Amino acid sequence: APVTPAVVRAPPRVRPLAHSAPAAGHQPHQPPGGDPLAREAALVADARAALARGDAQGALRIVRSARALPSPQLVPEELAVEGQALRMLGSADEARGVAETLRTSFPESALAR
Repeated sequence: APVTPAVVRAPPRVRPLAHSAPAAGHQPHQPPGGDPLAREAALVADARAALARGDAQGALRIVRSARALPSPQLVPEELAVEGQALRMLGSADEARGVAETLRTSFPESALAR
């Protein structure tokens, strides 16, 4: 089962995604070679790590870039991370929409339950 981070209230004003930056010293994981699935998995891992350190904006940026890759294969995982990040930012309605997309698009996924 995925680890759910503690709920954190978002600050009154949240920076736009385009302006978020990785935490100081954080370097995204770069898998060797050109394996698209490995690249996508590395991005999901980076997004989860961003959540774990409390960087919900960074997690959103990373997970959305993973889903923008050609032929994404880890969409349920990406949607789950996106929903967690949105909840951390206090965007409950948007998080519910993401959860509904996960349930309807991937009903057999354990993440949809």
